[in-house]
Amino acid sequence: MGLKYVGKAVTRVDALQKVTGTATYIDDVKVPRLLYAKVLRAGIPHAKIFSIETSEAEAMPGVIKVVTGKNCKILFGTCLWDQPPLAVDKVRHAGEAVAVAVAKTRLQAEAALKKIKVKYDPLPFVLDAIEAASKGAPIIHDRNGEYKSVEYVVHPIKGTNIFHHYKLRNGDTDKGFTEADVVVEENFNFPISSHCAIEPHGAVCRFQSDGSIEIWAANQAPFVLRDVLADMFRVPTAKVRVHIPYLGGGFGGKSDICIEPLIAYVASFVPGYAVKLILTRREVFTSSLVGRGMKGRMKIGARRDGTFTALEAEMYVLDPITFPM
Repeated sequence: MGLKYVGKAVTRVDALQKVTGTATYIDDVKVPRLLYAKVLRAGIPHAKIFSIETSEAEAMPGVIKVVTGKNCKILFGTCLWDQPPLAVDKVRHAGEAVAVAVAKTRLQAEAALKKIKVKYDPLPFVLDAIEAASKGAPIIHDRNGEYKSVEYVVHPIKGTNIFHHYKLRNGDTDKGFTEADVVVEENFNFPISSHCAIEPHGAVCRFQSDGSIEIWAANQAPFVLRDVLADMFRVPTAKVRVHIPYLGGGFGGKSDICIEPLIAYVASFVPGYAVKLILTRREVFTSSLVGRGMKGRMKIGARRDGTFTALEAEMYVLDPITFPM
C-alpha cells in the first residue's frame, strides 16, 4: 500500500495567507468597542505595597479605568493556585503587574502609567534557587503549603520557598561508583532562557452582558486557558469562548497561561468593552513564560566500555517568576 503523504509534496494550509500578508495575528484582531491596556510593573523584586495612587492617571484624556489588585480575592494556576492577576499587598518579583491603565489608545494608556504613584516597603530577596531553598531564606509566599494544589503533582513545603520536592531512588549508587573505571562530578548551571518568538504575548478579552467571556489569545493551550478562566470567574466552561489566531512563533513559550488571566481580570471591570494587551519585548523577558533555570550537582560513574554504573544528581529548579504553574 502506497503512502499518502510521506515522500510527497504537501501544500501548507496556511501558506497563502502568510505569504500574502492576510494571516490574522493577535495584534491584528479588531473588534467593536476596543480599548487598550498598558501594565505598570514592579521595579523591585520583593516589597510590601504601602499605597497605590491612581486618581491623577484616571483623570487623563482617554483613560477609562485604572485597575489594581486591591481587594482582589482571585488566585489562579494549573497545578498550584498561587497567582493573583495583579499584585495584592506585596510584589514577589521584579516585573510583576501592579496596576493596569485602560484607555482609548495605546499611547493614552502608556501616558497614564507615568501618573500612577506606588509606595513600596522593600523586603529581602533571593536571586539563586539554592539560596531560595536554604533555611532562613526570605519567604516569598507566606501561604506556601496552604494554597489549593493538585496533590499528586506538587507537594509544597510550608514555611519555605519550595513548592515541590521530588526524590527518585533506584539501586545502590555506592556500589555503582565503586565498580566504575571513571567518575566525573561537576556543578552545573542552566540559566533561565526566553523562547524569543518574533511575536510577543498578547490577548484581547471582553465580558458579555450574559456573563460569558470571549478571549482572543496568542496561546498554544486553548483548553487550559478556557478551564483556568472558567475557574477564576466561577462560570461554566461553555461560557468561555477562546479564539486562537495565527501564532508568530511559540516554541513552548505560549504553551501555558500567561497574560490572559490578567487581561480577563481587567476586562471584568469594563463589561461590554474589549480590552487588548500586547507585551513589549522587555515584558516578554521579565513577565512571561520563560525556560526554567536549573542549578545543581551531578556525579556519573562509567566503565571503560561505555556502560554507566551510577548516576547521582541534586538539582534545584528556579521558577522564573516565583509563581509555579
